[in-house]
Order: sequence, then structure tokens, then C-alpha cells
Amino acid sequence: MKDRLIIVFFLIVLGGCSQSQVPTLVKPSETAIQIPTETPIPIPSETLEPTTIPLIDKEVDFEVRFTGDSCLVSGVSEVSAGEYTFKFIQSNDLKGELWLLNLEEGKTIQDIHDGQSEPSEWYPKPNWIDYDKRISFEYETVNNIRVIISRWSLDKVGEHIISCYVGTPEKKMWFTWSINVANGGSE
Repeated sequence: MKDRLIIVFFLIVLGGCSQSQVPTLVKPSETAIQIPTETPIPIPSETLEPTTIPLIDKEVDFEVRFTGDSCLVSGVSEVSAGEYTFKFIQSNDLKGELWLLNLEEGKTIQDIHDGQSEPSEWYPKPNWIDYDKRISFEYETVNNIRVIISRWSLDKVGEHIISCYVGTPEKKMWFTWSINVANGGSE
């Protein structure tokens, strides 16, 4: 008897379908679900607004603008040890980079400037300078403006320097801003 009911059920379901209908399978405890076979599924990018913020508009702790002959910095001069986000904006043809350096105790940005006969002059890194750790990096170029967002760990107490570096056509380095890292971190 049970076998006959199942066969009758399938005959009714399958027999009642025309070519324009899709078979519907129903379990006793569920509602019928129809799966269309010819209806296109909308692609999310066609129906949703972009959700990412352009890098140029992202909020950061420090902003560095590289003009090709100088670096201009917006930000504070003292922070607690921790991680900070930097925005590097470049609108010239040079491939500039942002470098963060930490200085040996007793050294200052003036010691770095004293090593240059003119701003941007490249010279080998003194042994009393270490590089800070870059944690993350993302970039985009829109309308010839290159924007780099990077996250840095400033965990060593003392003076840290924001610098702009260019490696080609010739090496150049601008030391632009001093950040004092206070309390916490390593010494």
C-alpha cells in the first residue's frame, strides 16, 4: 500500500508538469521549493554599490605627501607604543616609498640631517638607526596619484623618524618628521 502511494504521488507530481514548469519535490515536513532553470541569477556587482572605500579617503593616524622634492607630514609628534596606520600619497613620476626608522637613545633627527650636505642626499644607514616593522601594505593608483596605506609597529620607546625614499633614477632620502614613542614597548 505504501509503495502505491509513493508511485501515485510521483505520477501526480511528474504528470502534472508541462515543459514550462519545473518539478517540485515536497517532503512531508518541508515547504515546496521550486528551482527555476532559465532565470538568470543577478550578479552582486551589478546590483550593489561598491562597499570599499578608496584608499585616498581612508582614515589614518599619519598622512605623508611626497611631492618629488619634499615630504609633508600630518600627524602628532608623540604616541604610545603600538601599531599606527600611515597614508603615503604621491603625485609625481618617482617611485617613492615610506620608511619608518627608530633611533638609538641619545640620537635625534638633527643627527640624521647633519649627515646630509643637502636635503634628499642619500648616504648609507648609520649603525644607530634601525627600521621599524611594517605589518601591512596596500596601494592603488588613480588619476596618476599613487596612494599607499601601511600599518607599522612602533613598539620601541624613543625617537622614530618618518622618511621618504626614492631608489631610481638615483637614490634620495628625505627625513621629515620625528615621532616620540612614549611608555610601553621595548627599550
